[in-house]
Amino acid sequence: MEYWKNIGSNIRTLRKSRGLTMEDLAYVLDIAPGFLGLVERGTRGVSLANLAKICSFFDVTLETMIRGTVTPEPYVPENDTLKRKAKDLAFSLTEEEIKIVVSNMKKVMAYKNQQHE
Repeated sequence: MEYWKNIGSNIRTLRKSRGLTMEDLAYVLDIAPGFLGLVERGTRGVSLANLAKICSFFDVTLETMIRGTVTPEPYVPENDTLKRKAKDLAFSLTEEEIKIVVSNMKKVMAYKNQQHE
């Protein structure tokens, strides 16, 4: 199906624009890296639940991911150090600590969104 090729291409574009490896993104999405490779090549489909997770992670609408061509954020080399530090921190946390961080980040984002309304 042509949709799968478009979705896969968009995922690869967004992943690379953020400087993520397939292993990094697969870890975040809790899917196998090999499966992600098949999805990116358009040879395998992805469940709606996983597609929704991917869209949420990259802040892209389902419609854009399926039918459109994504435009990644510009690459900013100055953020490399920050990305590395965040990645190192994330991999050093326990599962419980990650849940706490994610919960607090969601609260901060909800608060920020309320402030902009």
